[in-house]
Amino acid sequence: MGDGLLLPVSCGALVLARAGLPPVERDRLISGAAAALGALAGGATQVLWLLDDSPRLNWTLPQPHRFNAAGAYHAVYLVVMSATFAALWTSVIVRAVGAAPGSVDWLSTGSAVGVALAADGGFAALVLLDNRVSADTHAGQVTTAAVSVAAIGLLAGVTFTCLRQRRKLITFLR
Repeated sequence: MGDGLLLPVSCGALVLARAGLPPVERDRLISGAAAALGALAGGATQVLWLLDDSPRLNWTLPQPHRFNAAGAYHAVYLVVMSATFAALWTSVIVRAVGAAPGSVDWLSTGSAVGVALAADGGFAALVLLDNRVSADTHAGQVTTAAVSVAAIGLLAGVTFTCLRQRRKLITFLR
């Protein structure tokens, strides 16, 4: 449900939100850097799962230090999606912060962001729920930490954006 439904819904909503926001200088550079960091973080979680001497074995990791074919595919998918979501969320936040008052249909864009937040929140909840059985392993703790850091960073970015736009609007209306 998470990989097959929630991530595509979030991705589509973020693409829609991004399209409704005016481009800003260095958006591609900043989003590219975020993509690189997302890929590194996603890759690090997979490496740490492989390095764990006592991981909770699952459908992707049938024995310690070895992914099966589905596990290798999932690891690559996780890295690519980590990069994609880091880039998309960063681009949406950077563009929203830079948007001038009156230049954005905030109802449509905000709705798309709300859908993405709901889908990503649902996905994070599913990951943490699945990860409960691995909570006592190093790999499981890394997964919990990665999801938590991503969630905190995302909520901080969205909150900052909302506060910044509120301040611009108040100044614009004066």
